[in-house]
Amino acid sequence: MTDFLGRLVAATDRNARYYNALEDWWKETYADGRDGAVFIGDVHYDKGSGSFLIDIAQPFVEPETGVIGVIKTVQNIQRLNGLLGSVQAGPGTTVSLIRAKGDVISATGYSSLQWANFPGTLGILTAREKGKKYFISTEAPQTIYGVSQRSFPQLYRT
Repeated sequence: MTDFLGRLVAATDRNARYYNALEDWWKETYADGRDGAVFIGDVHYDKGSGSFLIDIAQPFVEPETGVIGVIKTVQNIQRLNGLLGSVQAGPGTTVSLIRAKGDVISATGYSSLQWANFPGTLGILTAREKGKKYFISTEAPQTIYGVSQRSFPQLYRT
């Protein structure tokens, strides 16, 4: 956890870095300093733990002053895959986590090292911009995509 200047204020393990404001994850999370933004990093392999990990960061925002700090967590992607796989969305459905630009973070049929865009990304973005709750793809097999009308920070407020 950092303060609004990027200085480390709390950590669960010993940390070699005190000043984080120069790190890409911190800059993206702090963003404009007013509302901040959620950061979801790329999946990477950690030799020390023998695991595939992903960095996720969220700003702490005060309505009057803006971003007052940032919290970052490093998660094992297998746990995230297990969580998404356990979501009961209905018969014959799957849940996927993708970035707005279409990069797959976790989806059935994708490995952690595939750098591929999710099918239907453009349709998902277009439907979301138009305020639609779903869209049906035109390519075979036709697929119905549900579209969340709320962003990640709206769903999971700090």
